[in-house]
Amino acid sequence: MEEKILLTEDFERHGYGSYVTNLPSIWSVAYYFEVPNGLIYKTDSARPLKLKITAYEKFTGINTALDFTVTASNNVAIVRNPKSNQIEYEWMAIARGRTSGKITYLASYDPSTKQMTFGAIAGGTTEDVDVFYLIADGMMRLQISAPARAQTITQTIFEASLEAVNSTRQNTINQLLKMPADFELRAGWKLEIAVNTPATIILDARDISDGNFTTNWNELAIVSIPVYVGKEV
Repeated sequence: MEEKILLTEDFERHGYGSYVTNLPSIWSVAYYFEVPNGLIYKTDSARPLKLKITAYEKFTGINTALDFTVTASNNVAIVRNPKSNQIEYEWMAIARGRTSGKITYLASYDPSTKQMTFGAIAGGTTEDVDVFYLIADGMMRLQISAPARAQTITQTIFEASLEAVNSTRQNTINQLLKMPADFELRAGWKLEIAVNTPATIILDARDISDGNFTTNWNELAIVSIPVYVGKEV
């Protein structure tokens, strides 16, 4: 079998009616990867996986020509440098002006008020702003969904709090995430990212329903899942 990495762009958003991805505050699937016909995938527990899960919010009428502050509906995960222990705000949230089309990064965050302050955008104006931030509220799972005759069988293969996953850089030995074992997925089976959080989970900016984005500018969300791929016999 051949080594491969499943990335964010390999996953499709799930969606539930008017909800873009997940349902709020209950276990529901936000994104999934479906194994193509004729192939077998197997997760690789020997290689580390990386996961960063972002919440999405839109704020209207923000003057981005100056440093601006918006209030998140949920708690933002605090990311610290593993060596200095300093908070790395730029790894926690990213914003993009709808009119200016430019990106700015988090400059400070007050966890007591959930207020996020971003740096001014060059050429900014009063505009709507899209914001992605690493969510600290709730839980996430990687799970396998296998179709059966009368129902779908689901197996959890990795589970953690969103804060635990999002608050680490996952770039040191102590912070690496790994699968507990190898799991096989056959054609038509799905590898799902399920969450239980009040936040709207969006990993790809192109999935914002009214955004009309042609590129994924969300630099914070990471899905990197090591697998093996082979042909179905």
